[in-house]
Amino acid sequence: MLAGILTNNGVSAEGVNFVKGARTALAFVTPRADGEREFMFYRNPSADMLLNSHDLNLKLITSIMSIWDKANVIKVSNVELEFLTGSNKIDDESAMSFWHDNLKLLLVTLGEKGCRYYTKKFCGVVDAYHVKVVDTTGAGDSFVGALLCKIVDDHAIIEEEQRLKEVPKYACACGAITTTEKGAVPALPTHSEVLTLQNKAFKRHSHL
Repeated sequence: MLAGILTNNGVSAEGVNFVKGARTALAFVTPRADGEREFMFYRNPSADMLLNSHDLNLKLITSIMSIWDKANVIKVSNVELEFLTGSNKIDDESAMSFWHDNLKLLLVTLGEKGCRYYTKKFCGVVDAYHVKVVDTTGAGDSFVGALLCKIVDDHAIIEEEQRLKEVPKYACACGAITTTEKGAVPALPTHSEVLTLQNKAFKRHSHL
């Protein structure tokens, strides 16, 4: 079913492996009143626990790693940043503790406060899109997917701030729309839905 969902949405399922006699792991997600969620997993054992090294598609993995090596991007959330630094202070100094010489782009997502971006030459903040939050499941995945979609074929975009700034703006819009419905995959937005939200936000900002 999950492989079928990928295929039906134009996503390659080449890297999906199947294990006979084992089921896919289940994740039970319980939304809280504030839109955040709690997880409980069922693995008894599940197929992902039974994979071996010979099951890996090395050609595909090499291709994916090549893309990441060229992009050299790190994305962390404010919660992850707090956990990794041991501090509840979210600022430029704590974010830049992740910087290394080969890195080209660092992104720190801030939930309802938007996103910060850092490169070797410049840094800045992108505001969040205000929506009615129903379920935050999949918002981070939606953000990363949109981010990669925008930079994977145009790495030079990282060198120009005005062009780059549009990338986290688009990714934030994707993440915001994903929180307006329950579930992860069903809530992922289309390109036209993202543009609609961005246009509404632009018109609202223009009238302020």
